[in-house]
Amino acid sequence: MASSSVIGSRIAADKQTHIHWQHREAANPEFNPHIFTNAWLEEKGYIVNSPSAGRGASLFLNVNDINLVLRHYRRGGMVRSVSEQRYLWCGLKRTRAWREFAVLCELEEKGLPAPIPYACQVERLGMSYQASLITYYLSGSTLAEHVCTATLKAEYWQSVGRCIRAFHDHGVYHADLNAHNILLHEGKVSLIDFDRAVISRTHRESRYKSNLQRLKRSLGKIVSSGPAFYNEDCWVALTHGYMQP
Repeated sequence: MASSSVIGSRIAADKQTHIHWQHREAANPEFNPHIFTNAWLEEKGYIVNSPSAGRGASLFLNVNDINLVLRHYRRGGMVRSVSEQRYLWCGLKRTRAWREFAVLCELEEKGLPAPIPYACQVERLGMSYQASLITYYLSGSTLAEHVCTATLKAEYWQSVGRCIRAFHDHGVYHADLNAHNILLHEGKVSLIDFDRAVISRTHRESRYKSNLQRLKRSLGKIVSSGPAFYNEDCWVALTHGYMQP
């Protein structure tokens, strides 16, 4: 079961920036608000990998022998030219970090294979904000990495399908289900990156179908960009696992 959370806030030295954070109660390692600051992490020697390595723009940390993943939210698409890290403020509970932290807590309670939340932070300046999220590290390589390096057995593709189905059965809609957000490790499958994810009591088959189609398109892009160990038989095996009761 997910631990209850502790919420805190402070005003930055400029007296205009309001900083809000949330972390697990009795968090391990012990929570320190500086953990969201790259310079402080570098000074302490907590950074394992740089933002350019690993999954996306994630920063991999080791704090007191505990492995964590720090992600500073960044905008994509054309809006990046306006601001890469700032978003429109519509209330604390509607910020990207606050919402994803809540989703991850609920996924943990449901026992679904997803990152376990550690802490999140939101910095508000006027009508905009920037945010960060920290989760516990999940071992594994992405499905995209596997597809580019070796042939996966049909049983593994079926496991991927069953994993996705488990999330859908709990009303979870992953907003960006692609081959880079599926982790494989020792026969186990997990999903990562639940930014903008939705958990609903009302099952919407159209949403779940769009999830699968998005994943299929991402696998197709990998194949089109270079050699890959993926074909239609792989997708058939995945859908077979998804359809199993």
